[in-house]
Amino acid sequence: MTLNRKGLIRHYTHAIWYTAALILCLFHMWNTYQSMWFFAKVALVYIMRVKLRMNKYLIWNIVVWGSLPETQVIA
Repeated sequence: MTLNRKGLIRHYTHAIWYTAALILCLFHMWNTYQSMWFFAKVALVYIMRVKLRMNKYLIWNIVVWGSLPETQVIA
């Protein structure tokens, strides 16, 4: 983004590199977690923040407490 703001690259070049970074990140997350449960949690957090307009600090607390080993559901 800094290169875009300074005018060193054009906005569409920034969009291409940013999209590539997001796809690489998604690929890494899929290889690391390999479960739909993780992506379901991500979708739930998205809905809580964007659709329900919940406070991001409240969501962080819910995620942290829900990720503790003591609260994990063993399948």
